[in-house]
Amino acid sequence: MKIPIELLDTESGTQARAMLNMDTVREYAEAMEGGAQFPPLVVFRDENDNMYVADGFHRAKAAIMIDLPELDCDVRAGDRRSAILHAVGANADHGLPRTIADKRAAVMRMLDDQEWGKRNDWQISQQCCVSAPFVKAVREKRQVAEDAPPDVPHDLREDWADVADKGGDPMVMTDPDKGKVVVDADEHQRRFERERAEAGDSQPAKGTVVVEGDDGDAGGELPHQRAKGIAIDRHAALSTTTI
Repeated sequence: MKIPIELLDTESGTQARAMLNMDTVREYAEAMEGGAQFPPLVVFRDENDNMYVADGFHRAKAAIMIDLPELDCDVRAGDRRSAILHAVGANADHGLPRTIADKRAAVMRMLDDQEWGKRNDWQISQQCCVSAPFVKAVREKRQVAEDAPPDVPHDLREDWADVADKGGDPMVMTDPDKGKVVVDADEHQRRFERERAEAGDSQPAKGTVVVEGDDGDAGGELPHQRAKGIAIDRHAALSTTTI
């Protein structure tokens, strides 16, 4: 069925990938201009005739790019949630192969949902077309992010979990160029100790930012960044002392 482009809803959060690949969009657009035929988009139409795209976002974007008036669509009955459930498993065996980030994003869509998140690992793996161990790993990492100290900003909790997942000791650091970032506290301190040893320093210089450990003892100095005035927020105590 041919559906006018302006009726296709691609902006209501039914896209399950981590992000669109614009190189692929441009490639599809060029092929469309050359007369190439693509499989129909999968679209769910609700009782109010809203058309939610569930599979074919790169094709839809490419069509918009070259001003195609309509696209061939496989229209099915269902609402926005129906479209999302289809989308999390889309492209498992066709189209642009999913990246690890795409697969993780699909699983997270399920885990973050109040209803779908109650499903077990196997059930989610079947819906998202990934393995149950993959779902288990994503679920555990998500829990680490949720259990981060309350001082850790929400938008940094995934980075916090990334460091912890690799066996690191995460802490939040304020960088003058990047703002707040998460680093491995142990690796960060080892690096600064090496740099200080190589420079022949034995005491922190005036203006150095001192990172305090959980017990209040100085856990390391940042002599080479004293001029920038970088602050460190150590997890647990999250204390910062600037000399």
